[in-house]
Amino acid sequence: MKIRDKRQYFQISTIILVFVSVFIAIYNNKTTVIKLFNNSTGLQIIVNIVAIVSGASGVIIGLSGFKISSLDAVKEYFQQGDAERFIKARHNIYSVSEEGKSIEFENKDASIICSFFHFWGLMVRKKYLPIWVFESASGIAIIRLYDILKDFIDEHRISNPFYAEHFEWLVCSVKRKYRKRIKQFYDNLNENHPINGNDNQITNETEL
Repeated sequence: MKIRDKRQYFQISTIILVFVSVFIAIYNNKTTVIKLFNNSTGLQIIVNIVAIVSGASGVIIGLSGFKISSLDAVKEYFQQGDAERFIKARHNIYSVSEEGKSIEFENKDASIICSFFHFWGLMVRKKYLPIWVFESASGIAIIRLYDILKDFIDEHRISNPFYAEHFEWLVCSVKRKYRKRIKQFYDNLNENHPINGNDNQITNETEL
């Protein structure tokens, strides 16, 4: 069953359950319900009950829809991240970094990566994509890419101060939320493959 079908199934099931519960309550208290209908106060009580039930069912449906839409966003994030164009861009940027070269201002691969994480950083910031997506490997990857592209981003910010703004925000948020996990990763990495210079910026305690 597709996600959309599941969402519709859940919504319909919830509504049916609410109405069945109300029907049973009314059936078991027929005399009381008849008396309520015979005076204005009783009618107001019934209207209030119906409003509360409708509101509760709306909240339940809304929460289920929000959770499913978040899962849709997660799926979309990983699908885009696995696209051939993006994989190639990452590979090229890593290669340039390993060769010790600087990222040129017009580098298209760098622009693709910055645009990608700027968009998804915005989605996290607006609560469309859950940040737990970056709890493990994805979090390490974006931190590494941002460190490689920091000079490239700064150069572009001379003319556009907001360039890759949400990319930077996402990196900072991941560092704050998962600081222990990330620090442990880099500590293990340094033990096996010592890193010199400023390449390992994540191990800076004040930044973490």
